[in-house]
Amino acid sequence: EKASLQEERKQSAAQSMTLDDVRFSRMVAAERATLLESVSPSSSDDDDTDATDASTSAPRVAVMVRKRPLFERETTRGKQVDVVTALPMGRLAVHEPKTSVDCSKRVESSVFEFDDSFGEDATNDDVYVRAVAPLVRLCISGAEEGANATCFAYGQTGSGKTHTMSACYEQTARDLAAGCETNGLSMTVSFYDIYGGKCYDLLTTKKKRIEVMEDDKGHQQMVGLQLAELATA
Repeated sequence: EKASLQEERKQSAAQSMTLDDVRFSRMVAAERATLLESVSPSSSDDDDTDATDASTSAPRVAVMVRKRPLFERETTRGKQVDVVTALPMGRLAVHEPKTSVDCSKRVESSVFEFDDSFGEDATNDDVYVRAVAPLVRLCISGAEEGANATCFAYGQTGSGKTHTMSACYEQTARDLAAGCETNGLSMTVSFYDIYGGKCYDLLTTKKKRIEVMEDDKGHQQMVGLQLAELATA
């Protein structure tokens, strides 16, 4: 086995990997293949496409997760092994190296369930269609009843929040504009940033600080926030 591991390390992009790293990478690959094979062919991500659609059975809060692929610099640096596997039906597996009492090496996988999950091959369009578009449709169809929706990205620095949300901004604006035009609605927008406990209006020429206050009905109001009425995206 040692010769096989050494040969695999030579062929790897990460020359600084130890034999234990190569062994662990191989074990993770085998564990990933086993998990994916255990999933029924009929249980694909497409089955849950409308899981967050605007219907009475849809959850009021949906939590989804997106896996970021390793960057090239991470794979060539050594000791960087892809230990996350996105599974169908909103599941995500994390593979962890373990040592048994007999000192043998093994991989232990923990599977977590979400409302939806996106693998490293998922595109921004995939994320928008399944996570954000249903919220846009909800706001348009329920505009007269005061329907509202919120979508935000949470994760550590470098996890891909800006990459994902920037694309969603563009598509949301496009679909909102089209929906408003089709349904005879007007569209008014504001754009602000909350940072360090302070709120700033981003539609002004200079970043202007605004105050967030509570009215007599217990609703938060952005005092001095600029509103802009738009005709197109």
